[in-house]
Amino acid sequence: MKKLLLAALLIASFVKADIEPDKYKHLAVSYGIQLATYKIAKNAFRMDQVDAVIFSGFATFLGTAIYSMSKNKPDRSEAFRDHLANTVGQTLAIGTIFAFDL
Repeated sequence: MKKLLLAALLIASFVKADIEPDKYKHLAVSYGIQLATYKIAKNAFRMDQVDAVIFSGFATFLGTAIYSMSKNKPDRSEAFRDHLANTVGQTLAIGTIFAFDL
């Protein structure tokens, strides 16, 4: 799993993509929120790893979805791309949790 995560990070760093800088911010913020809510769920509520990941995943997904969809944007495709970037960040955080046994 650790090798797979490392390979994904290396491939992603070499890929030249036309991604707006805003999407990197969405990715980074959702990554941080996922890890923070996971640590809170695991330590404060004394959940095991899988339950804490499910709890924090749902909380992060719901929170970022509400934020992304509540922005007043003329086209909903922009909100969808924001939410997609949030989901990628959340998925990377879950991969980090399981890869490094946090």
